[in-house]
Amino acid sequence: MQEDDEEHDEELDAGEARRYRGIAARLNYLAPDRIDIQFAVKEAARSMSSPRKSHWKMLNKIGRYLIGRPRLVAKFPWQKSPGLVTTFTDSDWAGCSKTARSTSGGVVTVGSHVIKTYSRQQRTVALSSAEAELYAMVAASAETLAIIAYSRDLGMEMAGEVLTDSNAALGISQRAGIGKVRHLRTQGLWVQEARVTGRLKYTKVLGTKNPADILTKHVPADLRDRHLETLQAQAQEGRAAAAPGLDSVESVILWCEEGEEDAESQGECRAKKVRFASKVQYRAVPFKNKGRRCSEKKTVGYARKELFEEYHNELKGKKWADFDVEQVITQKTEV
Repeated sequence: MQEDDEEHDEELDAGEARRYRGIAARLNYLAPDRIDIQFAVKEAARSMSSPRKSHWKMLNKIGRYLIGRPRLVAKFPWQKSPGLVTTFTDSDWAGCSKTARSTSGGVVTVGSHVIKTYSRQQRTVALSSAEAELYAMVAASAETLAIIAYSRDLGMEMAGEVLTDSNAALGISQRAGIGKVRHLRTQGLWVQEARVTGRLKYTKVLGTKNPADILTKHVPADLRDRHLETLQAQAQEGRAAAAPGLDSVESVILWCEEGEEDAESQGECRAKKVRFASKVQYRAVPFKNKGRRCSEKKTVGYARKELFEEYHNELKGKKWADFDVEQVITQKTEV
């Protein structure tokens, strides 16, 4: 029955396909900030290469949902400096009826703040739910280690923890080797090394309390709202107070030519001209590289090295100074 429906499902023409891709691309841009539609947008984006008429139904459903829920406010309450990066992970085994591929979903949090969510199609066809959950755990581990490395660059040392609701995947990560599960890909056992070396910790979480569940499948509205509440996201009506509106154009400053002050005071400024200052302020900083070789002909910005060296010697010991823009622009060289 499904094959017959696919045969009668015609592909969209060039104009409609372009429109479909444009709407799906806009939804894909919106999805990182809307965890409630991220899975649906991922499914719609999978059909961008060859969209069909039946695929319009997905976009229509997403559009009707956004009309009913135009805003999703993410809250970031004050918290002490956290020392742990927590990632919730989940998967939907063989969720795609055509390709039998699974979906990996994850929520990366620092303390109580959600900093990243994702919903991705797995590239490998998993032969069991345990294998699908293991691949989702590998993706979550990579995301956690990336956030830890980025935090270290900012001067913060943090630990990592991955939470999953799969007992089978958690058991695989707690032992050494594949054991009796012979069909697993060996790179999936990378999580065992991450656990043994102490880089990550793997913990069990109840399926009803795993917020990554909404990133792998369509869930009932009450369960979706509970997970959104866990992630400190709240649906609201109307536009944000800080969103720009059409009435904001009244605050635009009119730039008039000299000698038209009287017309400007009467609100009849007709000629508009934007004037820029010929000088800007800059702070003198060393231009030399940190022990690395550089060509003598290499330019810094638009100015020659000699010009900056002259200014640097003259302004040594001064914090701010006037810098002649026209002099630099006229002496620019080709890079």
